[in-house]
Amino acid sequence: MKKLLSILLVVVLSMAAFVGCKDVSVETKITLSETQLTLAIGDQHALTATVENSEESVTWASSNANVVKVNKFGQLQVLALGTAEVTATIGKVSAKCVVTVNPVLTAEVSAITLVAPMEGLSADLTSKKISYTANPELAAGEELTYASSNDAVAVVEDVEVEEGVTEKRIVAKSIGAAVITATAPNGAKAEVAVTVEGLNENPTALTFEITTAVEVPEYCGVFLAGTLSTWGPMDGFELTRVDSKTFTGTFTFDFSEVGDTARNAEYKFILSSKADNGDGTYTYGGDTGWEQVNGDNMENRKMFVNKDETIKVDGVVFQTVPVNPALLGTPYTITINFTNPVGNDVYLIGDVNGWTHGDADYKFVASQDRKTFTLNFYYKGESTDVKGVKINSGDGTWDWQYGWDATNNVWVMNDATSANYQLSFAEQNIVWNIESPEAEPVTHTINITINFTNAVANDVYLIGVINGWTLLDEDYKFVASQDRKTFTLTCTYSTIETGVEVKINDGTWGWNYGSSDGIEWTQSGANYEIDLTGEVNETWNIAN
Repeated sequence: MKKLLSILLVVVLSMAAFVGCKDVSVETKITLSETQLTLAIGDQHALTATVENSEESVTWASSNANVVKVNKFGQLQVLALGTAEVTATIGKVSAKCVVTVNPVLTAEVSAITLVAPMEGLSADLTSKKISYTANPELAAGEELTYASSNDAVAVVEDVEVEEGVTEKRIVAKSIGAAVITATAPNGAKAEVAVTVEGLNENPTALTFEITTAVEVPEYCGVFLAGTLSTWGPMDGFELTRVDSKTFTGTFTFDFSEVGDTARNAEYKFILSSKADNGDGTYTYGGDTGWEQVNGDNMENRKMFVNKDETIKVDGVVFQTVPVNPALLGTPYTITINFTNPVGNDVYLIGDVNGWTHGDADYKFVASQDRKTFTLNFYYKGESTDVKGVKINSGDGTWDWQYGWDATNNVWVMNDATSANYQLSFAEQNIVWNIESPEAEPVTHTINITINFTNAVANDVYLIGVINGWTLLDEDYKFVASQDRKTFTLTCTYSTIETGVEVKINDGTWGWNYGSSDGIEWTQSGANYEIDLTGEVNETWNIAN
C-alpha cells in the first residue's frame, strides 16, 4: 500500500509541475506598428499595438512629452524638435518606438525646366523663383543658403524683376542638368532638379491623349482650351474621338518668336456641344461665366512648351453634360431698339410660349441704357412656321404691350386693334425698332456708410453711373468721422434704372474699391451694383 501511495504522489507532483511549466510558457507580447519614426513638428501619427495572450489595456507613455505627446489610444502629436521614446506597456511587458523629430524644408516643386540664356529671351523662361516652407519657421534674420551640383548649368542668383526690385531665383546658365539644394540654418534641406534646355525655334507638336471618367455623348466634343488655344472650343482644337471615353489630338504650335510667354502654357479640357449655336458660340457643359462654362473641375494644368511630346491625362471629370442641341431646337435672336429708355422688364409673349406673362425663358436682356433689349431663345418647330407674338411688360396686367400695325408696318403701344406680329422662323436674327414714350425718372435717396478697418487719410468719393464716373464730385463725397474710419454719404439720384454700377475712389484712381460678388469689397475689384428699387441704406465693411 505504501508503495502505491508513493507512486500516486509522484504522478500528482509530476502533473503539477507539468501544468506549472505550461502556465509559465504563455507570455504576453506587444508588437507596435512601427519601432522607428521620423516626423515633423505639427504631425500627428497613430501607433497601433498588437497584443497577444492578454485582455488588459495598453498603457501609453512618452519619454519626452515636450517633443512628442501620446494619448491613451496611441495617437502621437509632435510638438518640438528632438527625440522621444513612445512606450506601450501591459504589466511588466512593453514595446517601444523611437520617434525622431527633425527640421523640414520643402520646396514648392521638385523639378523645373528652364531655357538656356540667349539674347532677347525673357527672364521668366531662363529663371524661376522657388518658394520654400520651413518647419519650424525660420527665425527673424535667418535665411536659406543654396548650392548647385553643377554651377555651369544652374545657380541661385538675385534677379531684377522690375526696376529696383530683385528676388532670388534659380537661373539657367547652359544646357544640362543640375540639382539645387537649399539649406536652412537648422540643417534641413530641400532639392529641386533643374533641366536646362536649348530654345526650340521650330514648330512644336503636342499630342494629347485623355480618358474621361464617364462616357461622352456623340453630340459632344472634347476641346483643348487654354493659353495654347485662347481658352475656347474653336475649330482646330477638338480632340478626335477614339471611343466614348478616349480622345486624342495632335496640335502644332509655332513658338519661333524668342521669349514667347505662351511657352509657359496652361490648359484644360472643355466639354462642349459640337453644334454652333448660330452666333459663333457653343453650348458648354454648365451655365454661364468661366467657372461654370469650362466644364472641367480640375485646376489648370501647366507645362513648358519647347519640344514635341505626348501628354496623357486619365480620369478627366466634367461638371455637367450639355443639352443635346437637337432637343433645344434652333437658336433665334430678337433685338429691340427703343427710342427712349424703358423702365419695365420686357417679354415676348405669343404662340411660342402660350401667351404667358413673366416667362423667364422669353425675357429680354436690357442694355445699360435700357434702350436695347435682346432675347436669345430656342424654337423646336420648323423653320417654315409663323407664330403670332406681342411684346409685353410681363407683369401680368397687360398694362402696356406692343402689337403690330400692319397698315403702317410699325409697332403700336396699347392699341387694342393692333394685330399680333407674325414672327417667321425662316429668319433667325430679327431686329425690331420701336418708338417708345419717355419714361418718368424716379428720385432715389442713397444712404451709404463705410466702415474701414484702419484710418483712411484720403478723401473718399462714390463714382459710377450715378455721376458719369466723375472724380472729385462734391455731391458724392463721403463725410469722414473724427477717427477717419467711418465715412457716410447721403445723396439723391434720379433715374428709371433699377440698378447702377459704382466704385469707391480717392479721386486720383490711385486706389479704388469694387466688388466682384456684391458682398465683400476688394481693392481694384469689379464694379459694385446698387439696387435702386427702393430707398438705399447700405453699410460696407472694408478691410484696408
